[in-house]
Amino acid sequence: MKMGLIFHTHNDADHTQARVSDIQVVDTLNSLRTLSFSFIADEDRKVAAKICDAPFSEVEVPDDNQRYLILSVDNPKIGIYRQYSITAVQVGKKLHWNWVKNKVNGTQSLENCLKMILPKPFTYQIHGKIDNYSFSEEFGGGYADELLEQLAGDFKFEWYFDNYTLHVASQIGQDEAFLFIDNLNCQKINIQYSDEDVQTVITGYASPKPIMKEVTKTETKTRTLGTAADWAWPFPDVGEGHFDSAQLFGVHPGGGFRRNGFHDGLDFGTANHPGNAVHAVHDGTVTIKSYMSGLQYYVVISGGGYNVVYQEAFSSPGKIAVNVGQSVKKGDIIGYRDTDHLHLGITRANFNYAVSRSFSNDGTWLDPQSVIRNGSNGGQRTENYVETTKELVDTGEKEYTVQYTYKSPYITSAGFPEIMHEDYVSEDNLTQDGLIKKLKEQITDYPSVQYTIDTVNFKKFSDYIKSSRPGDYGWLKDRLGVDVKVRISSVTYSYQDASKADAITFGNKRLDPVVWSVNSKKAYEENIKLGKTLQNELMQVRKESSLAISMADQSLAKFESMMQSITRTSQSTSESISESIKLSESASISDWLSTSQLESESLSQSLSQSITAGKLNTSEEG
Repeated sequence: MKMGLIFHTHNDADHTQARVSDIQVVDTLNSLRTLSFSFIADEDRKVAAKICDAPFSEVEVPDDNQRYLILSVDNPKIGIYRQYSITAVQVGKKLHWNWVKNKVNGTQSLENCLKMILPKPFTYQIHGKIDNYSFSEEFGGGYADELLEQLAGDFKFEWYFDNYTLHVASQIGQDEAFLFIDNLNCQKINIQYSDEDVQTVITGYASPKPIMKEVTKTETKTRTLGTAADWAWPFPDVGEGHFDSAQLFGVHPGGGFRRNGFHDGLDFGTANHPGNAVHAVHDGTVTIKSYMSGLQYYVVISGGGYNVVYQEAFSSPGKIAVNVGQSVKKGDIIGYRDTDHLHLGITRANFNYAVSRSFSNDGTWLDPQSVIRNGSNGGQRTENYVETTKELVDTGEKEYTVQYTYKSPYITSAGFPEIMHEDYVSEDNLTQDGLIKKLKEQITDYPSVQYTIDTVNFKKFSDYIKSSRPGDYGWLKDRLGVDVKVRISSVTYSYQDASKADAITFGNKRLDPVVWSVNSKKAYEENIKLGKTLQNELMQVRKESSLAISMADQSLAKFESMMQSITRTSQSTSESISESIKLSESASISDWLSTSQLESESLSQSLSQSITAGKLNTSEEG
């Protein structure tokens, strides 16, 4: 392997190779690799130093065959040379040089989005299938690297760069890629727990709709009543034709299945009114082309003071042949019926308000059969009338029709407290299940667990750790004998220096209740073992103390016995004995025991002298 790094000026106008020190590369999941190193700018490295000083220079690392864009240079002078400390990041950083002007919306494929944001010379590879995504707002109009992060969140993919090639997959890395055993092929497994960011309760809101209020307006108007030339039937080949009772406007036999038994329009069924082409019954302008539950796809044509609604005849918007803003003449084809009937509704009221009165026989809806027929038979005339309308006006406020409070199952199963997350609000139209899924994504309801191994002990394992990549899954076996499946979130490589330790970090992992239980049991067993050890040591201390006390008692008993013997032998020594006893009582028992032998010898000599003196005195008296 080549040693050192290869330095490139912008656009590869010049390059050189130089040995450096402290090479460290950090590879993190869903991030660009970072590089740091240092060197002394002596004669052998002065060209490398000049390249580092030039803007937009790059460094190539032979160990991983990646190119890095130099971000910062620190070069304080030390003696006659300067010491360079360099930080760099993968050339994918150049995505931030590209501002994407284009914007898209609606349903898009990931491929189309990547083509839009990646400038040359960047390319991409999509591994596996990634579903399309529907943007509720426009996507684009930003820096390419920031848009890539947005795509990763929307399409739910992971990524990494291989120089100028972006690799994308639903999940990168391999399964069963490694096994690290504490104190065997790794130096130390560190485990860090944190519950600082845990939340267990979150309330969400979705599917907003405007809050409307009803406003009554009164206005005097002049209207022109139609003539035969102003109105026509929607199926001209049949004309008025025949209608079943349940198809008629108003309340009629057969219509009892409707709310209040009221029908707000006239139904043209395929049996009595055959044909697919639907013709306009009145002149006007297309004001609405949309979809509504109950109406299905529908179109509203407004003119002459009337809003004419054609509904329930079209299974898709493609069956409607006119668009909003288009002028329509009576008899023009406005669409093609592909259902079993056309519902025709006529009203002078605001359409949104009229829809709210669909099942109320209060004059909001007019009888289409009467309007078209009378228009055909009567002459044109004008009249003044007072129009009282009730409109639903948008208040500018919203109400969310789907609400849900999600509580983590750990509250019940593990006794976690209720820790509130801020409310989540979505402007998307979501079902309750869809909202619950979003809520689960917002919170982390379990403590984070991060595993780190510092280095591999033996040289034979060095390739093993360097083959590990972020995203790989594998196993750790700790000192408690617990196997934990983890995923690599970051690897730190120390290239070209065997004395430097590599490190692997395993990302946030849900606490496995089994692991938790085993760890708790192991800790409990260790505490029991420690307690027994302390108890045994305490008992041993007590035994040794009892033995010392027993020996002291025996010595004292011997001493007292000796005193009694001496007393019987000679009464003349009583004062000396009393003085000795007082002396022994005034001293501590421990000091007395330690000097008892010396005192006994001295006392024996004193007693012998006293006894001899006593005998002499007795002889003289005798």
